Amino acid sequence: MKFSTKLLNSDIDIISSINKSLLPDIRRYFKNIASKLEPQIQNIVKNGITNSPEYQSLISGRLKYEFGLPDPENRLSQILNIWERIEVSEQPAKIVGNQIYAKLEILMIQQDYSDVLNIPASTLITKKGEQLRWLEWLLLLGDKTIIKEYEVVLGGNKNSRTGNAVMKKKTSGKWKVPSTFSGTATSNWITRVLDSVDGEINSAINKVVKL
Repeated sequence: MKFSTKLLNSDIDIISSINKSLLPDIRRYFKNIASKLEPQIQNIVKNGITNSPEYQSLISGRLKYEFGLPDPENRLSQILNIWERIEVSEQPAKIVGNQIYAKLEILMIQQDYSDVLNIPASTLITKKGEQLRWLEWLLLLGDKTIIKEYEVVLGGNKNSRTGNAVMKKKTSGKWKVPSTFSGTATSNWITRVLDSVDGEINSAINKVVKL
């Protein structure tokens, strides 16, 4: 007696059936990855910001006095609240041809920085009612002269907002963000931070994503 078997389904049909059965598990897997990665990346970026030269200088160094920030801790706390809102989300896995595709997205900083430039902490109101857009100057204006015929003089002064610097008129004077900290739309405080923590972020992703 002889028996014979015949495969009724094509290879493509078999692969399609396997992919359809795997799809729900892969979607759950990537959703889990996103939920694990989000707080890790938020913490990495926060540490990068608070350890940066710009942050330290704004808290208690030259930038605090150059900008005349009387309450930098509070202002930076509000800015951090915005920049810490990093979102990691998964694009639902889908079948394309005979393969399953899945994608993770990391949403960080608004390209035009409107997320932080539109909050009160980014602007300083002087006693005369003038608006000093110090964060915009720091992030976007580079080495451009911002105030002509004035210069910052360091030292104790009762008229100083910080108690240790005042801007005085000088015909030949000009003031700008110190070149050590200045930035443009494509290269500034926050982009330098993100570049510095890129390796840590990649390492975190590699540890969580294990296929």
